[in-house]
Amino acid sequence: MLSLKTIKIKIAETGIEHFCRRDSFLYDCLRDAGISLPSECGGHGVCGKCKVKVLPTSSLTPPSNAEKRLLTQEELENGIRLACQAKLIRNVEVAILSTIETYNIRLTKETQHCERDPKLIAKTFVISPERLGTSKGILEDLESTLNAQVRSLLVIKTLPQLSKKNEHRGKAIIYNDEILDLLPASSSRKLLGLAIDLGTTTLIGYLDNLESGENLAVSVQLNPQRVWGADIISRISIVMEKSKHLGALQKAVVKAINEMAKELCYKANVSCEDIYRIVVVGNPTMLHILAGVNPSSIAIAPFTPVFLRYLELSAKELGISQVHPACKISLMPHVSSYIGSDVLAGLISSGFLREMRALYVDLGTNGEIVLKAGKQIFATSTAAGPAFEGATIKRGSVAWQGAVDHVWIENGMLRYSVIGEREAETICGSGIVDLIAAALKSGLIDPRGRIVPPRRDGFEAFVREVDGERAVRLSEKVYLTQSDIRKIQLAKAAISTGIRILMEESGVSSDTLKIYIAGIFGTRINIHNAFKIGLLPSTSGENIVQLGNAAGLGARMILHNRNHERLINELRSCITTLELSTDSRFSDAFIENMSFPSENI
Repeated sequence: MLSLKTIKIKIAETGIEHFCRRDSFLYDCLRDAGISLPSECGGHGVCGKCKVKVLPTSSLTPPSNAEKRLLTQEELENGIRLACQAKLIRNVEVAILSTIETYNIRLTKETQHCERDPKLIAKTFVISPERLGTSKGILEDLESTLNAQVRSLLVIKTLPQLSKKNEHRGKAIIYNDEILDLLPASSSRKLLGLAIDLGTTTLIGYLDNLESGENLAVSVQLNPQRVWGADIISRISIVMEKSKHLGALQKAVVKAINEMAKELCYKANVSCEDIYRIVVVGNPTMLHILAGVNPSSIAIAPFTPVFLRYLELSAKELGISQVHPACKISLMPHVSSYIGSDVLAGLISSGFLREMRALYVDLGTNGEIVLKAGKQIFATSTAAGPAFEGATIKRGSVAWQGAVDHVWIENGMLRYSVIGEREAETICGSGIVDLIAAALKSGLIDPRGRIVPPRRDGFEAFVREVDGERAVRLSEKVYLTQSDIRKIQLAKAAISTGIRILMEESGVSSDTLKIYIAGIFGTRINIHNAFKIGLLPSTSGENIVQLGNAAGLGARMILHNRNHERLINELRSCITTLELSTDSRFSDAFIENMSFPSENI
């Protein structure tokens, strides 16, 4: 029997009903029901993206101050509410206006063949009859034959099955010096591994055949932790507020990995039980949460993480079930609290280490920058935030279906393309860079970032007022407001200032640098427009390499070759990190870099 304190939520589109406690936030209840609403602010009433329509309107608490600020009076009168602000009073029917959609990335060379020298191998064996019948057991004879150890009772229990007719032969799956599994000699089981790039925004998995070095399938999805906030500080903050949130964040990403493993195996027509090893790269916060370790110390001075070194765990410890029970999980090491194993993996896969002078820029949520000058390597991270991935931008999004991804000027008009060739709903990072560059060229934005009063040259039609502020408008639904442009200025100033300080520290100039651009956003951007808005230092286009998911390729290389795993451990100790928050040069350079370049590049 339901309690009087229990409220029923009915989802209009599906008719599904979900029950939760009275006075719960609607956002939390919908998340528990498996509905992921866009929410870049983690449910703090700042981004205004978790809009839903409710009936009746009296079923929720009155609109909060945040809702009155972010929603129009017409929206409120029509039952539009922010799910993160509205608490349940009585039974309600909810229409979902938007959900987190499938992420769209372009794969480049991330699935190339990898050279093999694996830690995980399949080895056939035969225990000769003359070795049996001594004081040793079959287990000891097996270990001596394979020069490896059995540390699992499950493996021991398989020995009788391989001893029929006194024929002690079979196939052993060996990881380093440990026997993970025993199979009949005739077994056709494959030896598979999973490489995961666990990003703040995106989760990308690669299913590989460890006996051939070939990639079998790729899966991409948004990190489900986004519903708790778009950046790592938001997620750490929510853990600091209530420690139970750590478990929720960990369960969300483990569930995503399990679902990803099933999807990959379905695509490749193989069994999940063939996955014996997983390599994970990511920033320290993401790997702390995956391991179920509280990351709070990363956000509190002196910003010391619980672990930076390589960790090897079992799948069972983490709750990863869609793999072989003996599967080994390798969490790669980090450089510092904000320079993670994803950056190290990208340095290994990119060709960066072979250059005399090179710059590596990961244009993701955290903005990591690495510069090589001869034998010295410097690194820093910038508080760029998730603006270039569409978060905090009113009509922004990641690169999903319906997002504007490119903008250009044609015949005196602003033109644009949309992912999925459908009606424009939002604008992603590459589209934002293009739109600002086009607006600068056409005079709609001045070098200080201000949207200027409309002129009479045809472009005036693209300047409108939206919610009380000027906006450069591409369509009815897609625009950049003045406050959006300020956020982009802050993000690009953080990145360009970090680059500038590393160049000053190393004594190199941009024209001598090979520049590697990593990250999904970095794959899509128009490099010339990135120069135009001052995001990247001006250089010859020939010196720019757009890598795509370099971290994912690096994770695959580690999965296949123990030498790359050794290299990533050695590399972390060769990097000098610079902390920009305590650098006296940062403030002045940051203010200077807020402006856009005044001349066309």
